[in-house]
Amino acid sequence: MLKADVCFVRFADFRAFLVVIFAKLFRKKSLIAIGGYEVANEPDFNYGALLTRSGGKRVKYILKNADIIIANSDFSRNEIKKLENIDVKVISHGIENTLSFEKTITRDDVIVTIGSLKKDIYKLKGVDTFARAVTQVGVKAIAIGEFDKQVYAELKSINPELELPGFLPQNEITAILKNAKVYCQLSYRESFGVALLEAMALGCIPVVTKNGALPEVVGDVGFYVEYGDVNKTADAISKALKSNNSEDVIDRVNNKFLLQYREEKLLNLLTEKKWI
Repeated sequence: MLKADVCFVRFADFRAFLVVIFAKLFRKKSLIAIGGYEVANEPDFNYGALLTRSGGKRVKYILKNADIIIANSDFSRNEIKKLENIDVKVISHGIENTLSFEKTITRDDVIVTIGSLKKDIYKLKGVDTFARAVTQVGVKAIAIGEFDKQVYAELKSINPELELPGFLPQNEITAILKNAKVYCQLSYRESFGVALLEAMALGCIPVVTKNGALPEVVGDVGFYVEYGDVNKTADAISKALKSNNSEDVIDRVNNKFLLQYREEKLLNLLTEKKWI
């Protein structure tokens, strides 16, 4: 830190708390990128740093004392400003330029969702809704993510045909998404949706809730449902399977969410501040 001009930390966690303290002490600039969990308070799902008094105090200290706060979406910015009326810069996540944007490939009738399949979180991510909805559609469905044995048993009881491969390396996930037609993100809350963006970059038609930042990512190239509505989710998935707008989905990512755009915005911000 003594040799640095600017201290950048991803997530407003305990590391960021220490960095902001010492940055002030050593008169260094601090830039903190908020992930979403830090400013969440969802007791029904046991989710969010604000659930505890110490977590709330730590996050508020960071928000008040960091030189720059970055959010990854307008939704996240608004959540932050509910806590502290501060200036928040929005710089969206991006996809690596090296990803292949294939627009004309043969796809199977496969539906995918990705997220933690552990206690409480799997319901926050709407995976239980996903398991129920795909039974009405009757095609191959895969829920990727590390799971608890209890959650595995529950999801299998809902839908014995649901594939639950557990945690997979990125190259295997990419291979599945390249072959799939539809990607579902049925979350109760989502500050951005990186897995959704990765699926869209590979041409999957998105079916998402209207919650959080998901509409900011999907725009007008996907299908929207209400959180927890199994029947309407099944209907939306059926429509998405018949859709032929993979090119529009990929173009949206290519035009708005490449990593180079994130880099440019961050460098412009640092230049405006005369930090570089």
